[in-house]
Amino acid sequence: MPHICLTVMQQRINEIDFLKGFLIILVISFHLVYIGDLHPYAKRVVYTFHMPGFLIISGFLMNNSKPWKDFARTLFGYAIPYVIIESGYIIMASVLSIREHIDHLTGSVFIEKLFMHPIGPYWYLQTLVTCGGAYALVFRLLPMKTISKVILLGIIYYIGIVAKY
Repeated sequence: MPHICLTVMQQRINEIDFLKGFLIILVISFHLVYIGDLHPYAKRVVYTFHMPGFLIISGFLMNNSKPWKDFARTLFGYAIPYVIIESGYIIMASVLSIREHIDHLTGSVFIEKLFMHPIGPYWYLQTLVTCGGAYALVFRLLPMKTISKVILLGIIYYIGIVAKY
């Protein structure tokens, strides 16, 4: 019988690992231009659940009970690779002829692409950092009932989505 929750020893849950692996394969497969262009309807269907599912599972597995220092280290562990890789992607998008080509790269365009509208395929790292950070702040710092925290966090996430678009 599978373990229902992670123990202190951080045992793996095979079913969750399988599901994450399946979602990762979908992400990679349908981000390939050839497959996405060849099967546009399948792409639309897969896009309705593959990233939300992956992010929900990743958020579920994020250990929010760590001490602040360790939790911050986890978030920086996502943020630093994101900043490095997305920065390279932004710079290359101003040089190469790609779908997300940037005609005139300025400092403000760079900052906007890095923090508000990522163009590279690693935006999910930025999402994990911002959502994980907001979750930790709301659930650790605010002396409210759980339902109030969930509602507040939903509002914060909604504002974050609206601000991006």
